[in-house]
Amino acid sequence: MQVNPRKGGGSREAGATEALKLIIGALAAAKWAGGVKYLNAQTQDGKSLAVAVIPGVRFSEMPDGRTALGQVIDNLPAH
Repeated sequence: MQVNPRKGGGSREAGATEALKLIIGALAAAKWAGGVKYLNAQTQDGKSLAVAVIPGVRFSEMPDGRTALGQVIDNLPAH
């Protein structure tokens, strides 16, 4: 995921904290639009775990090894 640099021009890869904040914000916006479901759980050692189910999308791996989340048009829920 490319983001604006802190100083100067161009772009850079998002840091882990930035990427997590962007993902959480995007999932919250998607929930308001409808379709996204959430589940709160815990790992076996008691750590918090959040699961988001997003209809109409699929994870895939890009040639460079990064993970991509893409829309699957024929599986989108009707509104």
